[in-house]
Amino acid sequence: MPTWISRAMPALFLILTACGGSDSDRSPEPAPVQPTVQSTVTPSIDGGLANAELRYLVLTFGDAVNSRITNSGEIDFIGPFGPLGGSMGSSGNQELWLESWWQPLYPNAEYRFTLPVLKLENGRLVKVPSTVSVRAPIQEVIAPGTSHVCALRVDGRVRCWGVGSQGQLGTGSPDTIGDSVGEMGDALSGVDLGTAADGTTPLRAVQLASGQNHSCALLETGAVKCWGANNSGQLGRGDDSENVGAQAGEMGNTLPRVDLGSGRTALYLAAGGDRSCALLDNAQLKCWGDNSSGALGAGLSKSAVGRSAGDMGDALPAVSLGTSLHAVHVSVGHTHTCAVLIDANVKCWGSNDSGELGQGDTKARGSDPGDMGDALKPVALGVAAHAQRVEAGVNGTCVLLDGMPRVKCWGLNDRGQLGLGHTDNRGNASDQMGDALPPVQLRPLNVVRALVVSDKGACAMEFDHPNRLFCWGAGDKGQLGLDNTEDRGSAPDQMGANAKSVMLPTGSRVARVSASMFGGFACARLENGQLYCWGNNTSFVISPAGEQVGDELGEMAALQPINLGTLVLGPMQP
Repeated sequence: MPTWISRAMPALFLILTACGGSDSDRSPEPAPVQPTVQSTVTPSIDGGLANAELRYLVLTFGDAVNSRITNSGEIDFIGPFGPLGGSMGSSGNQELWLESWWQPLYPNAEYRFTLPVLKLENGRLVKVPSTVSVRAPIQEVIAPGTSHVCALRVDGRVRCWGVGSQGQLGTGSPDTIGDSVGEMGDALSGVDLGTAADGTTPLRAVQLASGQNHSCALLETGAVKCWGANNSGQLGRGDDSENVGAQAGEMGNTLPRVDLGSGRTALYLAAGGDRSCALLDNAQLKCWGDNSSGALGAGLSKSAVGRSAGDMGDALPAVSLGTSLHAVHVSVGHTHTCAVLIDANVKCWGSNDSGELGQGDTKARGSDPGDMGDALKPVALGVAAHAQRVEAGVNGTCVLLDGMPRVKCWGLNDRGQLGLGHTDNRGNASDQMGDALPPVQLRPLNVVRALVVSDKGACAMEFDHPNRLFCWGAGDKGQLGLDNTEDRGSAPDQMGANAKSVMLPTGSRVARVSASMFGGFACARLENGQLYCWGNNTSFVISPAGEQVGDELGEMAALQPINLGTLVLGPMQP
Protein backbone atom coordinates (compact mmCIF):
# COMPACT_ATOMS: atom_id res chain seq x y z
CA MET A 1 0.00 0.00 0.00
CA PRO A 2 1.46 3.42 -0.83
CA THR A 3 2.81 5.16 2.23
CA TRP A 4 0.79 8.28 1.57
CA ILE A 5 -2.44 6.60 2.61
CA SER A 6 -3.33 7.88 6.07
CA ARG A 7 -6.07 6.86 8.43
CA ALA A 8 -6.36 10.49 9.40
CA MET A 9 -7.36 11.52 5.90
CA PRO A 10 -10.90 12.82 5.56
CA ALA A 11 -13.55 11.04 3.59
CA LEU A 12 -14.44 12.15 0.10
CA PHE A 13 -17.15 13.14 -2.31
CA LEU A 14 -17.48 13.32 -6.06
CA ILE A 15 -18.29 16.51 -8.00
CA LEU A 16 -20.07 15.73 -11.23
CA THR A 17 -20.81 19.25 -12.51
CA ALA A 18 -19.60 22.62 -11.27
CA CYS A 19 -20.91 26.12 -11.78
CA GLY A 20 -20.32 29.63 -10.41
CA GLY A 21 -22.04 31.32 -7.52
CA SER A 22 -21.33 31.70 -3.84
CA ASP A 23 -23.12 30.27 -0.83
CA SER A 24 -24.65 33.68 -0.07
CA ASP A 25 -26.61 34.03 -3.32
CA ARG A 26 -28.05 30.51 -3.33
CA SER A 27 -31.65 29.83 -2.47
CA PRO A 28 -32.43 26.88 -0.19
CA GLU A 29 -31.39 23.56 -1.71
CA PRO A 30 -34.18 21.42 -3.16
CA ALA A 31 -34.73 17.93 -1.82
CA PRO A 32 -31.93 15.47 -2.73
CA VAL A 33 -32.60 13.37 -5.80
CA GLN A 34 -30.73 10.42 -7.25
CA PRO A 35 -28.51 11.76 -10.03
CA THR A 36 -29.29 10.66 -13.55
CA VAL A 37 -25.59 10.00 -14.08
CA GLN A 38 -25.60 7.09 -11.64
CA SER A 39 -24.57 4.54 -14.24
CA THR A 40 -21.67 6.67 -15.43
CA VAL A 41 -19.93 6.96 -12.08
CA THR A 42 -19.35 3.21 -11.68
CA PRO A 43 -15.59 2.98 -11.15
CA SER A 44 -13.04 0.53 -12.38
CA ILE A 45 -11.64 -1.35 -9.40
CA ASP A 46 -8.35 -2.75 -8.23
CA GLY A 47 -7.39 -4.31 -4.94
CA GLY A 48 -4.44 -4.14 -2.60
CA LEU A 49 -2.90 -6.74 -0.34
CA ALA A 50 -2.06 -5.75 3.18
CA ASN A 51 -1.22 -8.38 5.78
CA ALA A 52 -1.80 -11.24 3.33
CA GLU A 53 -5.50 -10.55 2.87
CA LEU A 54 -7.23 -8.15 0.54
CA ARG A 55 -7.50 -5.07 2.77
CA TYR A 56 -8.19 -2.09 0.55
CA LEU A 57 -9.84 -1.17 -2.74
CA VAL A 58 -8.81 1.44 -5.28
CA LEU A 59 -11.75 2.90 -7.18
CA THR A 60 -10.90 4.90 -10.30
CA PHE A 61 -13.63 7.12 -11.71
CA GLY A 62 -13.60 7.94 -15.42
CA ASP A 63 -13.75 11.53 -16.66
CA ALA A 64 -16.86 11.11 -18.82
CA VAL A 65 -18.79 13.15 -16.27
CA ASN A 66 -15.91 15.49 -15.39
CA SER A 67 -15.67 13.83 -12.02
CA ARG A 68 -13.42 15.23 -9.33
CA ILE A 69 -12.73 14.03 -5.79
CA THR A 70 -12.41 16.56 -2.97
CA ASN A 71 -12.70 16.53 0.81
CA SER A 72 -15.87 15.82 2.73
CA GLY A 73 -16.93 13.80 5.73
CA GLU A 74 -19.99 12.10 4.36
CA ILE A 75 -19.17 8.65 3.04
CA ASP A 76 -20.28 5.21 4.22
CA PHE A 77 -18.42 1.97 3.42
CA ILE A 78 -20.65 -1.10 3.77
CA GLY A 79 -19.52 -4.72 3.54
CA PRO A 80 -21.30 -8.09 3.74
CA PHE A 81 -21.60 -7.81 7.53
CA GLY A 82 -22.46 -4.11 7.73
CA PRO A 83 -20.38 -0.93 8.06
CA LEU A 84 -16.63 -1.41 7.93
CA GLY A 85 -14.20 0.25 10.29
CA GLY A 86 -11.48 1.77 8.19
CA SER A 87 -10.21 4.81 6.42
CA MET A 88 -10.56 6.53 3.09
CA GLY A 89 -8.28 8.73 1.07
CA SER A 90 -7.57 9.92 -2.45
CA SER A 91 -4.49 9.97 -4.63
CA GLY A 92 -5.74 12.76 -6.84
CA ASN A 93 -8.80 13.89 -8.71
CA GLN A 94 -10.25 10.53 -9.65
CA GLU A 95 -9.00 7.80 -7.30
CA LEU A 96 -10.72 6.76 -4.09
CA TRP A 97 -9.06 4.42 -1.58
CA LEU A 98 -11.18 2.43 0.86
CA GLU A 99 -9.24 0.54 3.53
CA SER A 100 -10.68 -1.97 6.00
CA TRP A 101 -8.85 -2.07 9.32
CA TRP A 102 -10.11 -5.21 11.06
CA GLN A 103 -11.78 -7.31 8.38
CA PRO A 104 -10.32 -8.75 5.19
CA LEU A 105 -12.22 -7.90 2.04
CA TYR A 106 -13.63 -11.14 0.72
CA PRO A 107 -12.91 -12.01 -2.94
CA ASN A 108 -15.85 -11.32 -5.26
CA ALA A 109 -17.99 -10.07 -2.34
CA GLU A 110 -20.13 -6.97 -2.87
CA TYR A 111 -19.19 -3.70 -1.20
CA ARG A 112 -21.25 -0.51 -1.28
CA PHE A 113 -20.27 3.03 -0.58
CA THR A 114 -22.55 6.02 -0.43
CA LEU A 115 -21.10 9.45 -1.10
CA PRO A 116 -22.58 12.90 -1.72
CA VAL A 117 -22.64 14.11 -5.31
CA LEU A 118 -23.00 17.74 -6.39
CA LYS A 119 -25.41 17.99 -9.29
CA LEU A 120 -26.80 20.94 -11.22
CA GLU A 121 -30.53 21.32 -10.46
CA ASN A 122 -32.47 24.35 -11.72
CA GLY A 123 -29.29 26.35 -12.07
CA ARG A 124 -28.01 25.50 -8.60
CA LEU A 125 -25.69 22.91 -7.13
CA VAL A 126 -27.58 20.27 -5.18
CA LYS A 127 -25.91 17.69 -2.96
CA VAL A 128 -27.53 14.30 -3.47
CA PRO A 129 -26.58 10.84 -2.21
CA SER A 130 -25.14 8.41 -4.72
CA THR A 131 -24.53 4.74 -4.03
CA VAL A 132 -21.98 2.71 -5.95
CA SER A 133 -21.63 -1.06 -5.62
CA VAL A 134 -18.42 -2.89 -6.48
CA ARG A 135 -17.13 -6.43 -6.12
CA ALA A 136 -13.72 -7.05 -4.61
CA PRO A 137 -11.16 -8.51 -6.98
CA ILE A 138 -10.04 -12.11 -6.70
CA GLN A 139 -6.62 -12.43 -5.07
CA GLU A 140 -6.18 -15.86 -3.49
CA VAL A 141 -4.00 -17.76 -5.94
CA ILE A 142 -1.84 -20.41 -4.23
CA ALA A 143 -3.14 -23.34 -2.15
CA PRO A 144 -0.51 -26.00 -1.32
CA GLY A 145 -1.44 -29.30 0.26
CA THR A 146 0.96 -31.91 1.61
CA SER A 147 1.96 -33.31 -1.78
CA HIS A 148 0.13 -31.09 -4.28
CA VAL A 149 -0.43 -27.45 -5.15
CA CYS A 150 -3.50 -25.79 -6.65
CA ALA A 151 -3.40 -22.30 -8.16
CA LEU A 152 -6.02 -19.85 -9.39
CA ARG A 153 -5.06 -18.26 -12.72
CA VAL A 154 -6.15 -14.99 -14.28
CA ASP A 155 -8.79 -16.79 -16.33
CA GLY A 156 -10.56 -17.92 -13.15
CA ARG A 157 -9.66 -21.55 -13.75
CA VAL A 158 -7.90 -23.83 -11.28
CA ARG A 159 -4.76 -25.81 -12.10
CA CYS A 160 -3.30 -28.46 -9.75
CA TRP A 161 -0.11 -30.51 -9.91
CA GLY A 162 1.89 -32.95 -7.78
CA VAL A 163 0.63 -36.29 -6.42
CA GLY A 164 -2.89 -37.20 -7.55
CA SER A 165 -3.42 -40.65 -6.04
CA GLN A 166 -6.33 -39.49 -3.86
CA GLY A 167 -7.95 -37.27 -6.46
CA GLN A 168 -6.47 -34.08 -5.00
CA LEU A 169 -5.54 -32.79 -8.47
CA GLY A 170 -9.15 -33.03 -9.66
CA THR A 171 -8.11 -34.31 -13.08
CA GLY A 172 -10.18 -37.50 -13.13
CA SER A 173 -6.95 -39.49 -12.92
CA PRO A 174 -4.74 -40.74 -10.05
CA ASP A 175 -1.57 -39.87 -11.98
CA THR A 176 1.10 -37.56 -10.64
CA ILE A 177 1.59 -34.37 -12.66
CA GLY A 178 4.98 -32.69 -12.75
CA ASP A 179 7.21 -35.76 -12.58
CA SER A 180 7.84 -35.77 -16.34
CA VAL A 181 8.93 -33.08 -18.78
CA GLY A 182 6.07 -31.64 -20.83
CA GLU A 183 3.31 -32.04 -18.24
CA MET A 184 3.26 -28.44 -17.08
CA GLY A 185 2.58 -25.16 -18.89
CA ASP A 186 -0.28 -25.13 -21.34
CA ALA A 187 -0.36 -28.94 -21.13
CA LEU A 188 -1.54 -28.67 -17.52
CA SER A 189 -5.23 -29.50 -17.54
CA GLY A 190 -7.66 -27.40 -15.55
CA VAL A 191 -9.90 -28.63 -12.76
CA ASP A 192 -13.42 -29.07 -14.15
CA LEU A 193 -15.74 -27.35 -11.68
CA GLY A 194 -18.82 -27.63 -13.88
CA THR A 195 -20.77 -25.16 -15.96
CA ALA A 196 -23.17 -22.30 -15.31
CA ALA A 197 -26.92 -22.54 -15.88
CA ASP A 198 -26.44 -22.06 -19.63
CA GLY A 199 -24.67 -25.42 -19.74
CA THR A 200 -21.60 -24.08 -21.53
CA THR A 201 -19.93 -21.32 -19.50
CA PRO A 202 -17.31 -22.83 -17.15
CA LEU A 203 -17.77 -21.96 -13.49
CA ARG A 204 -14.99 -19.75 -12.18
CA ALA A 205 -13.30 -20.01 -8.81
CA VAL A 206 -12.67 -16.90 -6.74
CA GLN A 207 -10.69 -18.53 -3.90
CA LEU A 208 -8.92 -21.81 -3.14
CA ALA A 209 -8.06 -23.72 0.03
CA SER A 210 -6.15 -26.99 0.42
CA GLY A 211 -5.91 -29.44 3.29
CA GLN A 212 -3.56 -32.36 3.59
CA ASN A 213 -4.85 -34.28 0.56
CA HIS A 214 -7.93 -32.36 -0.55
CA SER A 215 -8.79 -28.98 -2.02
CA CYS A 216 -11.86 -26.75 -2.11
CA ALA A 217 -12.88 -23.93 -4.44
CA LEU A 218 -15.20 -21.03 -3.69
CA LEU A 219 -17.13 -20.33 -6.88
CA GLU A 220 -18.25 -16.91 -8.06
CA THR A 221 -21.81 -17.98 -7.23
CA GLY A 222 -20.88 -18.44 -3.56
CA ALA A 223 -21.09 -22.23 -3.84
CA VAL A 224 -18.29 -24.49 -2.59
CA LYS A 225 -16.92 -27.62 -4.29
CA CYS A 226 -14.28 -29.93 -2.80
CA TRP A 227 -12.31 -32.87 -4.19
CA GLY A 228 -9.57 -35.30 -3.11
CA ALA A 229 -9.40 -37.44 0.02
CA ASN A 230 -12.62 -37.86 2.00
CA ASN A 231 -11.59 -40.20 4.79
CA SER A 232 -13.02 -37.84 7.43
CA GLY A 233 -15.80 -36.22 5.41
CA GLN A 234 -13.66 -33.18 4.57
CA LEU A 235 -15.31 -32.88 1.15
CA GLY A 236 -18.68 -32.23 2.80
CA ARG A 237 -20.52 -34.66 0.52
CA GLY A 238 -22.61 -36.32 3.20
CA ASP A 239 -21.54 -39.77 1.99
CA ASP A 240 -18.76 -42.28 2.64
CA SER A 241 -16.83 -41.79 -0.60
CA GLU A 242 -13.13 -42.27 0.05
CA ASN A 243 -11.45 -40.36 -2.78
CA VAL A 244 -13.06 -38.06 -5.35
CA GLY A 245 -11.37 -36.70 -8.45
CA ALA A 246 -9.11 -39.60 -9.32
CA GLN A 247 -11.60 -41.31 -11.65
CA ALA A 248 -13.30 -40.17 -14.83
CA GLY A 249 -16.80 -38.77 -14.33
CA GLU A 250 -16.27 -37.54 -10.76
CA MET A 251 -15.65 -33.87 -11.52
CA GLY A 252 -17.55 -31.17 -13.44
CA ASN A 253 -21.29 -31.01 -12.92
CA THR A 254 -21.13 -34.42 -11.23
CA LEU A 255 -19.12 -32.95 -8.37
CA PRO A 256 -21.74 -31.80 -5.84
CA ARG A 257 -21.80 -28.46 -4.10
CA VAL A 258 -21.22 -28.57 -0.37
CA ASP A 259 -24.57 -28.18 1.39
CA LEU A 260 -24.02 -25.22 3.71
CA GLY A 261 -27.67 -24.85 4.69
CA SER A 262 -30.88 -23.49 3.18
CA GLY A 263 -30.13 -20.47 1.02
CA ARG A 264 -26.60 -20.11 2.33
CA THR A 265 -23.50 -19.17 0.34
CA ALA A 266 -19.86 -18.79 1.35
CA LEU A 267 -17.65 -15.71 1.48
CA TYR A 268 -14.37 -17.32 2.50
CA LEU A 269 -12.84 -20.81 2.74
CA ALA A 270 -10.12 -22.39 4.84
CA ALA A 271 -8.79 -25.95 4.93
CA GLY A 272 -6.12 -27.87 6.80
CA GLY A 273 -5.41 -31.45 7.76
CA ASP A 274 -8.58 -33.41 6.98
CA ARG A 275 -10.94 -30.52 7.68
CA SER A 276 -12.64 -27.64 5.83
CA CYS A 277 -14.39 -24.46 7.01
CA ALA A 278 -16.52 -21.81 5.34
CA LEU A 279 -17.46 -18.33 6.51
CA LEU A 280 -21.04 -17.86 5.32
CA ASP A 281 -22.97 -14.88 4.02
CA ASN A 282 -24.94 -14.68 7.28
CA ALA A 283 -21.69 -14.41 9.30
CA GLN A 284 -21.90 -18.01 10.54
CA LEU A 285 -18.81 -20.22 10.52
CA LYS A 286 -19.32 -23.88 9.63
CA CYS A 287 -16.67 -26.62 9.60
CA TRP A 288 -16.72 -30.26 8.56
CA GLY A 289 -14.36 -33.24 8.38
CA ASP A 290 -12.04 -34.51 11.11
CA ASN A 291 -13.27 -33.64 14.60
CA SER A 292 -10.32 -34.91 16.62
CA SER A 293 -10.18 -33.08 19.92
CA GLY A 294 -13.20 -30.97 18.93
CA ALA A 295 -11.42 -29.20 16.07
CA LEU A 296 -14.75 -28.48 14.31
CA GLY A 297 -15.88 -26.38 17.26
CA ALA A 298 -19.38 -27.77 16.98
CA GLY A 299 -19.65 -29.26 20.47
CA LEU A 300 -19.94 -32.73 18.95
CA SER A 301 -18.28 -35.86 20.28
CA LYS A 302 -18.29 -37.76 16.96
CA SER A 303 -14.87 -38.16 15.35
CA ALA A 304 -15.86 -36.97 11.88
CA VAL A 305 -18.63 -34.90 10.28
CA GLY A 306 -19.54 -34.99 6.60
CA ARG A 307 -19.60 -38.70 5.82
CA SER A 308 -23.27 -39.29 6.63
CA ALA A 309 -26.39 -37.99 4.89
CA GLY A 310 -27.60 -36.14 7.98
CA ASP A 311 -24.34 -34.36 8.71
CA MET A 312 -24.51 -31.39 6.37
CA GLY A 313 -26.90 -28.58 5.43
CA ASP A 314 -29.09 -27.13 8.15
CA ALA A 315 -28.08 -30.04 10.41
CA LEU A 316 -24.46 -28.87 10.45
CA PRO A 317 -24.13 -26.63 13.51
CA ALA A 318 -22.35 -23.31 13.26
CA VAL A 319 -19.37 -22.64 15.48
CA SER A 320 -20.49 -20.71 18.57
CA LEU A 321 -17.99 -17.92 19.22
CA GLY A 322 -19.83 -15.92 21.87
CA THR A 323 -22.62 -13.39 22.32
CA SER A 324 -22.82 -10.93 19.41
CA LEU A 325 -19.54 -12.24 18.00
CA HIS A 326 -18.73 -13.79 14.65
CA ALA A 327 -15.61 -14.63 12.69
CA VAL A 328 -14.14 -12.41 9.98
CA HIS A 329 -11.17 -14.68 9.23
CA VAL A 330 -10.52 -18.38 9.91
CA SER A 331 -7.47 -20.62 9.70
CA VAL A 332 -7.51 -24.41 9.88
CA GLY A 333 -4.50 -26.15 11.39
CA HIS A 334 -3.75 -29.85 11.55
CA THR A 335 -5.96 -30.59 14.57
CA HIS A 336 -7.00 -27.13 15.78
CA THR A 337 -8.80 -24.13 14.31
CA CYS A 338 -8.56 -20.40 14.99
CA ALA A 339 -10.64 -17.37 14.01
CA VAL A 340 -10.26 -13.61 14.12
CA LEU A 341 -13.51 -12.17 15.47
CA ILE A 342 -15.41 -9.02 14.61
CA ASP A 343 -13.98 -7.40 17.77
CA ALA A 344 -10.39 -8.13 16.58
CA ASN A 345 -9.85 -10.84 19.20
CA VAL A 346 -8.74 -14.39 18.41
CA LYS A 347 -10.34 -17.62 19.60
CA CYS A 348 -8.92 -21.11 19.01
CA TRP A 349 -10.33 -24.59 19.63
CA GLY A 350 -9.38 -28.23 19.08
CA SER A 351 -6.21 -30.00 20.20
CA ASN A 352 -3.97 -28.25 22.71
CA ASP A 353 -1.08 -30.61 23.42
CA SER A 354 1.51 -27.86 23.17
CA GLY A 355 -0.53 -24.81 24.18
CA GLU A 356 -1.54 -23.99 20.60
CA LEU A 357 -4.92 -22.64 21.77
CA GLY A 358 -3.15 -19.91 23.73
CA GLN A 359 -5.15 -20.55 26.90
CA GLY A 360 -2.22 -21.07 29.25
CA ASP A 361 -2.93 -24.80 29.59
CA THR A 362 -3.00 -28.01 27.53
CA LYS A 363 -6.72 -28.76 27.67
CA ALA A 364 -8.45 -29.48 24.35
CA ARG A 365 -11.66 -27.56 23.62
CA GLY A 366 -14.54 -27.91 21.19
CA SER A 367 -15.94 -31.43 21.61
CA ASP A 368 -18.28 -30.39 24.42
CA PRO A 369 -20.99 -27.70 23.96
CA GLY A 370 -19.79 -26.11 27.17
CA ASP A 371 -16.38 -25.48 25.64
CA MET A 372 -17.55 -22.93 23.11
CA GLY A 373 -19.47 -19.64 23.00
CA ASP A 374 -18.81 -17.23 25.85
CA ALA A 375 -17.02 -20.03 27.73
CA LEU A 376 -14.22 -19.98 25.15
CA LYS A 377 -11.97 -17.12 26.15
CA PRO A 378 -10.10 -15.04 23.59
CA VAL A 379 -6.36 -15.52 23.32
CA ALA A 380 -4.50 -12.98 25.47
CA LEU A 381 -2.38 -11.10 22.93
CA GLY A 382 -1.35 -8.13 25.07
CA VAL A 383 -2.68 -4.73 26.05
CA ALA A 384 -4.48 -2.94 23.19
CA ALA A 385 -3.47 -5.69 20.74
CA HIS A 386 -5.84 -6.25 17.82
CA ALA A 387 -5.56 -9.19 15.44
CA GLN A 388 -5.73 -8.82 11.68
CA ARG A 389 -4.94 -12.40 10.68
CA VAL A 390 -4.39 -15.71 12.42
CA GLU A 391 -2.54 -18.77 11.09
CA ALA A 392 -2.97 -22.23 12.63
CA GLY A 393 -0.33 -24.87 11.89
CA VAL A 394 0.67 -28.16 13.50
CA ASN A 395 0.46 -27.69 17.28
CA GLY A 396 1.28 -24.02 16.81
CA THR A 397 -0.39 -20.70 16.00
CA CYS A 398 0.76 -17.26 14.82
CA VAL A 399 -1.13 -13.99 14.67
CA LEU A 400 -0.52 -10.76 12.79
CA LEU A 401 -1.33 -7.74 14.95
CA ASP A 402 -2.40 -4.28 13.86
CA GLY A 403 -0.75 -0.92 14.31
CA MET A 404 2.81 -1.44 13.26
CA PRO A 405 1.97 -5.01 12.25
CA ARG A 406 3.95 -7.51 14.19
CA VAL A 407 3.81 -11.27 14.63
CA LYS A 408 3.29 -13.31 17.78
CA CYS A 409 3.43 -17.12 17.86
CA TRP A 410 2.68 -19.75 20.50
CA GLY A 411 2.48 -23.54 20.86
CA LEU A 412 5.07 -26.13 19.86
CA ASN A 413 8.60 -24.76 19.49
CA ASP A 414 10.88 -27.78 19.08
CA ARG A 415 12.44 -26.39 15.87
CA GLY A 416 12.36 -22.69 16.70
CA GLN A 417 9.10 -22.21 14.79
CA LEU A 418 7.90 -19.56 17.26
CA GLY A 419 10.84 -17.36 16.24
CA LEU A 420 11.79 -16.55 19.83
CA GLY A 421 15.44 -17.63 19.79
CA HIS A 422 14.88 -20.76 21.89
CA THR A 423 12.99 -24.08 21.75
CA ASP A 424 10.64 -23.75 24.73
CA ASN A 425 6.91 -24.09 24.08
CA ARG A 426 4.68 -21.10 24.76
CA GLY A 427 0.98 -20.97 25.62
CA ASN A 428 0.82 -24.00 27.90
CA ALA A 429 1.30 -22.05 31.15
CA SER A 430 -0.71 -19.15 32.55
CA ASP A 431 2.21 -16.70 32.65
CA GLN A 432 3.25 -17.11 29.01
CA MET A 433 0.66 -15.15 27.06
CA GLY A 434 -0.42 -11.51 26.82
CA ASP A 435 2.36 -8.96 27.18
CA ALA A 436 4.62 -11.76 28.46
CA LEU A 437 4.64 -13.26 24.95
CA PRO A 438 7.21 -11.34 22.89
CA PRO A 439 6.73 -10.73 19.17
CA VAL A 440 8.80 -12.61 16.61
CA GLN A 441 12.05 -10.72 16.05
CA LEU A 442 12.62 -10.46 12.32
CA ARG A 443 14.40 -7.17 11.62
CA PRO A 444 14.43 -3.95 13.67
CA LEU A 445 11.37 -1.80 12.92
CA ASN A 446 10.10 -4.19 10.27
CA VAL A 447 6.44 -4.06 9.28
CA VAL A 448 4.87 -7.37 8.23
CA ARG A 449 2.17 -7.61 5.57
CA ALA A 450 2.00 -11.36 4.93
CA LEU A 451 2.13 -14.35 7.27
CA VAL A 452 1.86 -18.12 6.74
CA VAL A 453 2.50 -21.10 9.01
CA SER A 454 3.63 -24.60 8.05
CA ASP A 455 4.05 -27.72 10.18
CA LYS A 456 7.36 -26.72 11.75
CA GLY A 457 7.88 -23.15 10.62
CA ALA A 458 6.49 -19.85 9.40
CA CYS A 459 7.17 -17.14 6.81
CA ALA A 460 6.51 -13.40 6.88
CA MET A 461 6.90 -10.70 4.24
CA GLU A 462 7.91 -7.13 4.97
CA PHE A 463 5.48 -4.40 4.00
CA ASP A 464 7.89 -1.78 2.69
CA HIS A 465 10.31 -4.29 1.16
CA PRO A 466 8.30 -6.81 -0.89
CA ASN A 467 11.52 -8.41 -2.07
CA ARG A 468 12.27 -9.49 1.52
CA LEU A 469 10.63 -12.69 2.68
CA PHE A 470 11.69 -14.23 6.00
CA CYS A 471 11.13 -17.86 6.99
CA TRP A 472 12.08 -19.53 10.26
CA GLY A 473 11.74 -22.91 11.97
CA ALA A 474 12.70 -26.25 10.45
CA GLY A 475 15.09 -26.05 7.50
CA ASP A 476 16.02 -29.69 6.97
CA LYS A 477 14.46 -29.81 3.48
CA GLY A 478 15.62 -26.40 2.31
CA GLN A 479 12.17 -24.94 3.00
CA LEU A 480 13.63 -21.74 4.47
CA GLY A 481 15.16 -20.90 1.09
CA LEU A 482 18.66 -20.22 2.45
CA ASP A 483 20.70 -22.79 0.49
CA ASN A 484 21.23 -24.90 3.61
CA THR A 485 19.40 -27.28 5.94
CA GLU A 486 19.80 -25.36 9.18
CA ASP A 487 16.91 -24.49 11.47
CA ARG A 488 16.35 -20.80 12.21
CA GLY A 489 14.74 -19.33 15.32
CA SER A 490 15.99 -21.84 17.86
CA ALA A 491 18.98 -19.74 18.98
CA PRO A 492 19.11 -16.06 20.02
CA ASP A 493 21.64 -15.14 17.31
CA GLN A 494 19.36 -16.31 14.48
CA MET A 495 16.58 -13.73 14.64
CA GLY A 496 16.33 -9.95 14.87
CA ALA A 497 19.12 -8.21 12.99
CA ASN A 498 20.51 -11.66 12.08
CA ALA A 499 17.31 -12.88 10.41
CA LYS A 500 18.01 -13.96 6.84
CA SER A 501 15.61 -13.43 3.96
CA VAL A 502 14.70 -16.09 1.40
CA MET A 503 17.21 -16.02 -1.46
CA LEU A 504 14.77 -15.40 -4.30
CA PRO A 505 16.06 -14.31 -7.73
CA THR A 506 17.42 -10.75 -7.88
CA GLY A 507 14.70 -8.16 -8.33
CA SER A 508 11.88 -10.42 -7.14
CA ARG A 509 8.94 -8.58 -5.59
CA VAL A 510 6.73 -10.97 -3.63
CA ALA A 511 2.97 -10.46 -3.71
CA ARG A 512 1.87 -13.56 -1.80
CA VAL A 513 3.43 -16.46 0.07
CA SER A 514 2.11 -19.91 0.97
CA ALA A 515 3.58 -22.89 2.82
CA SER A 516 2.71 -26.57 2.80
CA MET A 517 1.55 -28.25 5.97
CA PHE A 518 3.61 -31.47 6.29
CA GLY A 519 4.95 -31.12 2.72
CA GLY A 520 8.13 -29.27 3.66
CA PHE A 521 7.98 -26.71 0.86
CA ALA A 522 6.95 -23.08 0.41
CA CYS A 523 5.83 -20.98 -2.57
CA ALA A 524 5.87 -17.29 -3.42
CA ARG A 525 3.85 -15.55 -6.10
CA LEU A 526 5.62 -12.48 -7.45
CA GLU A 527 4.04 -9.22 -8.53
CA ASN A 528 4.71 -10.17 -12.16
CA GLY A 529 2.59 -13.30 -11.74
CA GLN A 530 5.43 -15.82 -11.64
CA LEU A 531 5.33 -18.60 -9.05
CA TYR A 532 8.43 -19.96 -7.31
CA CYS A 533 8.52 -22.94 -4.93
CA TRP A 534 11.40 -24.39 -2.91
CA GLY A 535 12.06 -27.09 -0.32
CA ASN A 536 10.94 -30.72 -0.42
CA ASN A 537 10.29 -31.98 -3.95
CA THR A 538 9.49 -35.66 -3.46
CA SER A 539 5.99 -34.98 -4.80
CA PHE A 540 7.41 -33.18 -7.88
CA VAL A 541 5.64 -29.91 -7.12
CA ILE A 542 8.83 -27.95 -7.95
CA SER A 543 10.38 -29.85 -10.86
CA PRO A 544 10.56 -33.30 -12.48
CA ALA A 545 13.94 -33.84 -10.84
CA GLY A 546 12.34 -34.84 -7.55
CA GLU A 547 15.25 -33.44 -5.53
CA GLN A 548 15.09 -30.91 -2.72
CA VAL A 549 15.61 -27.31 -3.76
CA GLY A 550 17.12 -24.71 -1.46
CA ASP A 551 19.24 -27.00 0.68
CA GLU A 552 22.55 -26.55 -1.18
CA LEU A 553 24.63 -23.56 -2.20
CA GLY A 554 23.52 -21.90 -5.43
CA GLU A 555 20.14 -23.63 -5.75
CA MET A 556 18.01 -20.61 -4.89
CA ALA A 557 19.86 -18.35 -7.33
CA ALA A 558 19.16 -20.90 -10.07
CA LEU A 559 15.51 -21.34 -9.09
CA GLN A 560 13.13 -21.37 -12.06
CA PRO A 561 9.45 -20.32 -11.96
CA ILE A 562 6.73 -22.96 -12.10
CA ASN A 563 5.45 -23.16 -15.68
CA LEU A 564 1.70 -22.60 -15.53
CA GLY A 565 1.27 -21.74 -19.18
CA THR A 566 0.28 -18.68 -21.14
CA LEU A 567 -2.08 -17.29 -18.52
CA VAL A 568 -0.02 -16.53 -15.43
CA LEU A 569 -1.16 -16.07 -11.87
CA GLY A 570 -2.52 -12.76 -10.75
CA PRO A 571 -5.57 -10.82 -9.59
CA MET A 572 -8.69 -11.34 -11.68
CA GLN A 573 -11.35 -8.72 -12.29
CA PRO A 574 -14.83 -10.04 -11.41
